[in-house]
Amino acid sequence: MTFENITKDSKCNCLESTFEDTESLYARVLRKQTFDDKDFLTKWEKEHRHDDCETVCSDLKCLSISKVDSDAVKEEIVNIYKKIMNLSPKYKKGVLLFKIKEGAGVYKKTPFDDNPYHHDLYKSDAFSIDSIINSGIEILNP
Repeated sequence: MTFENITKDSKCNCLESTFEDTESLYARVLRKQTFDDKDFLTKWEKEHRHDDCETVCSDLKCLSISKVDSDAVKEEIVNIYKKIMNLSPKYKKGVLLFKIKEGAGVYKKTPFDDNPYHHDLYKSDAFSIDSIINSGIEILNP
C-alpha cells in the first residue's frame, strides 16, 4: 500500500500509529443522503494548506470518521453528529456506515471529548469510491 498523496507536499509524518482495518464498521457524515467521490475528499485535496503538522495530519490530509462497535454505539455516534452538525431542515444530511476494502487506507484512533469513537482515515493512493463497502445510510434530520 502506498501513500504518496499523503507524504508529498508536506514534511509531516501523518502515518505514524496507523493501522489497516477491513473488518470494522465506520461512520462518516455525508453532504446529502447519498454519497459520491466528493464525500471522500480531504481538505488537502480541496486545496486547504497549513504549515503546522498537527493541523496537516489531523485535519487536512485525513477524513474524519467514527468507529461503530455496536448498535448502541451507532446510535450514540448519530446523536453526536446531530449535536455537532448545524442541521438545517432544508438540508438533509446522512451518515454512511461503511467498511473499506483491503489496500484502500489506514486508520488512526483520535478520540476527543465530544466523540470518543473518532478516528482519522488516511486514504492510500489506490483509494477510490469503489473502495467503500456501503453498509447503510442513517438520516440525520428526516
